Amino acid sequence: KADGLTEGGVVDFFMALLPSRIRHPEPTGSRRATPLSLFQHSPGHPRQLFSTVFAEVHLFDRLYGMPAGAEAEVNQWLAELGIADVTHVVDGRFTRLGLSTGQRKRVALAVALAEHRPVLLLDEWAADQDPESRRYFYTVLLPRLRAEGRTIIAISHDDRYFDIADRLFRLEDGQLSELHPRAERIGA
Repeated sequence: KADGLTEGGVVDFFMALLPSRIRHPEPTGSRRATPLSLFQHSPGHPRQLFSTVFAEVHLFDRLYGMPAGAEAEVNQWLAELGIADVTHVVDGRFTRLGLSTGQRKRVALAVALAEHRPVLLLDEWAADQDPESRRYFYTVLLPRLRAEGRTIIAISHDDRYFDIADRLFRLEDGQLSELHPRAERIGA
């Protein structure tokens, strides 16, 4: 139980945010994912559906529970995120962890992306990034991940990029409300 919500309630909330192609079952024999099929094929626990990067990020000195080949993929993401010259993975371990908050978040994002989980939860990821990294995150990376079919839940106060979101929610005084759909926000 966390802040009055049961774990099932939190999962239900996140499942409600998933695109309709995932939420609504397809006809029998379809290979499309549904909530039930996601949970049935998720190893161990529904948490295995989510990769997360929290605002208060902690890095381990090595990769844990990653599939074969993950080291190379993490290093590719580190390069794409502009941090490979500062740290990278060798023999399953990071070469350096004494990093700034923004750098630690880039490392954590590289690991989360290499996990290939269907839902990526990012808590204020861009808040500690330099302007160029922030712009790249919102205008290049998030649209690319969306096009790849990933569901991204990005918690942000950066209203300059709200138009990128498919759905926009506001949490105020403990109340969650959805703001206007994207088409209305961008004048389509």
